Amino acid sequence: MAAVNALALHNQLTAAGIPIDGVAYHKDTGWRVDYKPTATDDQRAAGRKIAAEFDLDTPASAPAVTLKLTVDEIEAAKTFADLKKLLLEKVGQ
Repeated sequence: MAAVNALALHNQLTAAGIPIDGVAYHKDTGWRVDYKPTATDDQRAAGRKIAAEFDLDTPASAPAVTLKLTVDEIEAAKTFADLKKLLLEKVGQ
């Protein structure tokens, strides 16, 4: 496995209608899915199943982008939601 494609898992979860803030992968613990507060128990269970069955070599359905962020911008993001908002602003979505 060359690189873990978190974007592909993120896309699969959102396509399944599961409200998430984001995903992360750690080689020792596997996937972490951060759900929005509105996610139901059933949606969380479905998200865990999708993450558990996710093929680490799945390509993303969207191209990668390169962003330039300052340390001040990153440090100003106090929560994951703040960081997500910053990143989305940078890519123009």
